[in-house]
Formats: sequence, C-alpha cells, structure tokens
Amino acid sequence: MGAPIGQSTVYRRLEKLVDEGLVNKYVIDVNSPACFEYVSPDSHRDAEVCYHCKCEKCGKLIHMECEELSEFRSHLLSEHHFKLDPVRTVFYGLCEECI
Repeated sequence: MGAPIGQSTVYRRLEKLVDEGLVNKYVIDVNSPACFEYVSPDSHRDAEVCYHCKCEKCGKLIHMECEELSEFRSHLLSEHHFKLDPVRTVFYGLCEECI
C-alpha cells in the first residue's frame, strides 16, 4: 500500500501541472467540478480546435476536435468580427446514451 494522500494535495498538484502546461483545466460552469485533461507532446497543447459538449442529463463532458467547427470559427471572425475561444466553448445538449 502507499501513504494516503489528501484531496487538497491532489488538486494542488493538478494546478501545478496546469501551470507547467502538462494538463489542461476546463471549468464548464459554476455547478460542475473542473475537468482536467493530460496534454501529451503530440496532442492539442495549443488547442487550435478544441470544443466540448456537456450532457445536461448525465453531466458527461465530451472533448472533440472538428474541422467543421473550425470553419464556423473562421466564419464568426470574418463575417461577425468575433473571435471565438475554442478552449472555453461548450455546447450543451444530450449525449448518445441520454437521448
């Protein structure tokens, strides 16, 4: 067995990993806990196209990279002069298990 580790110790370490760029932290809304995601060197560290879907029934958070949404992002910028932040963009609805 190992020595027990307190929950606050785990979260402090996660925050340090976020600061080091090894983990992404997603805060979806005030009613949900933060989600943490490991960022490997060959993954989406710069999060060019990184959207999320949150199921309003079960709470599942789905990470997705989608070129079609990238086109939408470009459209918003060129036609509406609005720069969308894909890392902070969350679509709400129902996942396939909850439909």
